[in-house]
Amino acid sequence: MSNLTDKTRPFFRSGSASGIELTPRQQSDQDLLDHSGMGGFFFTLGAIALSLVEPLIWQKPLVATVFLSLLAVMMVVRLYLYFTLPKMAGFVLPPIYYACLLGNAAVWGVYAAWIVSLPHELNASGVIALTLSAGAACGGAVSMAMDMRLTRALLMFYHVPLVIYLLWHFSNPQMLTLGILLILYSVYLHLLASKQNKTYWKMVNSAEQLRRQTEELAVARNEAIKANQMRSDFLAHISHEIRSPINGIIGVAGDLIVSPLDDGQQDQVNVILQSGKLALGLINDVMDFSDINDESVMMGQVDVDLIDVANDTINVLEPVVRTRGNRMELIDKLAGKTWVKVDRLRLQQLLTNLLANANKFTLNGRIELFMYYLPGPRSEQDLIRCEVHDEGPVITAAQQKQILEAYQQTGRSESSSRVGGLGLAICSRLIKLLGGRLGIKSDLQHGSCFWFEIPLVPGVPVAKVRPVLTRADTHRPSTVLVVEDNLMNQKVIMAYLNKLQYTFVNAESGQQAFDVCIQRRPTHILMDCGLPDISGMEVTRRIRKMEHEQGLTPCIIIAVTAYGSGNILDECFAAGMNDHLPKPVTLRTLQSMLDKWS
Repeated sequence: MSNLTDKTRPFFRSGSASGIELTPRQQSDQDLLDHSGMGGFFFTLGAIALSLVEPLIWQKPLVATVFLSLLAVMMVVRLYLYFTLPKMAGFVLPPIYYACLLGNAAVWGVYAAWIVSLPHELNASGVIALTLSAGAACGGAVSMAMDMRLTRALLMFYHVPLVIYLLWHFSNPQMLTLGILLILYSVYLHLLASKQNKTYWKMVNSAEQLRRQTEELAVARNEAIKANQMRSDFLAHISHEIRSPINGIIGVAGDLIVSPLDDGQQDQVNVILQSGKLALGLINDVMDFSDINDESVMMGQVDVDLIDVANDTINVLEPVVRTRGNRMELIDKLAGKTWVKVDRLRLQQLLTNLLANANKFTLNGRIELFMYYLPGPRSEQDLIRCEVHDEGPVITAAQQKQILEAYQQTGRSESSSRVGGLGLAICSRLIKLLGGRLGIKSDLQHGSCFWFEIPLVPGVPVAKVRPVLTRADTHRPSTVLVVEDNLMNQKVIMAYLNKLQYTFVNAESGQQAFDVCIQRRPTHILMDCGLPDISGMEVTRRIRKMEHEQGLTPCIIIAVTAYGSGNILDECFAAGMNDHLPKPVTLRTLQSMLDKWS
């Protein structure tokens, strides 16, 4: 009886037992079943109760039995469908259910008219019959308002037999009045049902629109994630391509600067070397900012000594600090609570960026790193506050609002302004990921102070064990295979190996590297990951498989890559590589790595 089709808008009924998407027809049928499934039961009970209290009804027992039997049969069918249909996913009410609904209304309407027609003056049984008819009509109109054709049919079957009988006896003022009132009541119920019908379908359409928007947002989110991943892969690839020539420049410049040169040549090579390092640092910052901005950074939790982290950071920066005539000092305010659980690498990255920024804007001055241990909002989680004080230019209130934003520059001259840059943007994002906050203070008397607070869990002191790596000359690598497709990087590494007096061979592709490995059996392989044919990880897997199948002693495979992503390194180690040598490769880092694995 529904006026809806399955081809119209899909709708998700959150309350359905099956939890699946439903068409409007299925939705309205489920609601119709929920509202009217028990109606046949109350029809039958009402008819039985009415029949028991009215002796006149049983003067014609055959008629009463037929009516009650019909009502009972339709009650059983409706109850059966009421309890079995919900177990079927996305069901649609069968025609027999609509037949029972209309049949109940028709049988009851005729039965009520017959009761009123019995030879009495609308005594208690007649009033009860009229009241039950009115109540049934009201309940039916309200509960089945999602389908107006069904509602109209029910109202007709409920009231038409009674109205016909009452109006037929129009000579009786009481009958005529009741007939007119029943007609008006039917009109009122129709208007009420029509209003509820509009409200019902407005709700359905709103829910459908919400579902569609949710689906669209989910699709957009997936596309955004895919686009971000593609962008990250693209940036990683491009950064690798850019790093390769810069690594070559830095390598050659580093080789030249220790060669016999006059003072002018020394200065020129030093400019090349420092410019290359600056460009490489900027590329690393771009990649760090991209990774952190995508929230792809995994925060570790290990026991570390804050004093050790601070001292290590200061020692790394000491040569750069000295060139600007600055002094860098750690001031311990931790009150002995130096051990915490934190991501050591990320904490050191925060301190490095803030200290390097302070050094950049301080000349012949003093840079101080204050570290405080503060009670946190919860007993099990305290706060660490780090302050970096410098003697650089004053930062105005307006500049402080902009300085932590990526690519925002508050002035053109280093001597009179401060630049936000990527380093501070990375700090801001990292601190946010760590659940902390970052701030700035600046005035003419005291210079500037960048501070951050992050929540940290107290750590457990760990014994400091520093491994000692030694190499005997009798165990030097017999042959080193250099796998590198960039000619400049290849020449730099081979020049270093030549200086270190190692025997070496080279390969420019993954397949060539595998063939050389079979023919020469090198003891050590310097494996570039971004090869033109097959990746360094795949070459490593093939080499490890060959060694296993032939029972050969595994060679040492060292990943040489400009990629900064931890995922790349995980792939390298999963493929069977032993260690990682980051670019740019210098004579010292190469010698240290070969010594480590000799």
